[in-house]
Amino acid sequence: MADPVAGLREMGRVTRAAGVVAACVWDNAGGSGPLSPLWRAAQDLDPAISDEAGAAGAREGQLAQLARDAGLERVESSRLTVDVPFETFEEWWEPLTLGVGSGGAYVQGLPEPRRQALRERLQRVLGAGPFSMSASAWCVRARCSIRLRNAAVERTDRGMRDRPHPRVSRVDCREFLLSSEPPPLQSLPGLK
Repeated sequence: MADPVAGLREMGRVTRAAGVVAACVWDNAGGSGPLSPLWRAAQDLDPAISDEAGAAGAREGQLAQLARDAGLERVESSRLTVDVPFETFEEWWEPLTLGVGSGGAYVQGLPEPRRQALRERLQRVLGAGPFSMSASAWCVRARCSIRLRNAAVERTDRGMRDRPHPRVSRVDCREFLLSSEPPPLQSLPGLK
């Protein structure tokens, strides 16, 4: 996400007041993301390679701070760890060759001799299988603030003043956006 604060703010904007916004980011900075073995091996072969450690939210506490910066409230953070079993090294390696995500794009972009050297190094580290890959993510759960929702309503109201919707009032919109069980959109006066 190019602007994580704006992304989290948008998640809050489209969430009902006091609704839950949640996000997770792999612990790439701590070396326990699912692609950490790939990046360690790549850096062993070429120290100039940059990994995903600089990704927004990839450090402990950073995702929670981003949520607070976005105006979310009652921010709770935690760490989630998963273990994924692999029967063979090929089962783990093959998806990387498809070019999906930053790791896959890196692997696919390598010249064949460097890709083979990386593969061999990883197979020495991980083994032929079976093995289990443990990966952790930083998680955050927060509540959408009334202030953030009111700001969204204010922006909506300003935009509505420029349009011919005289039968929809600011009170109707705020009631719709803030109610715990919003009425069907068609029930607001002036909308069909």
